[in-house]
Amino acid sequence: MPERYSAQPRIYCGVLPVAAQQFVDGIFAKVEQLLSFPQLGRMVPELGRPTVREVFYRQYRIIYQLMPDGQLTVIMVQSGRFPLDESRVA
Repeated sequence: MPERYSAQPRIYCGVLPVAAQQFVDGIFAKVEQLLSFPQLGRMVPELGRPTVREVFYRQYRIIYQLMPDGQLTVIMVQSGRFPLDESRVA
């Protein structure tokens, strides 16, 4: 069976589309929490910048930035099993 990826979000959904949707729903639920409690996450240790923070969903890191106007921007979602590529975090 060929692998299929959706453009937004890029999630493998060829074999287990229900599991992929549950994963996406879980990520979005965690981000919804952040909208109410933006300081919930910890500062990303590799970066040491107080405005770039992270929370975990399962073994995945949701890395986000607190903006000066109070907005929150999700920078990336990455497996916690791999080191952070700091060049991908602005």
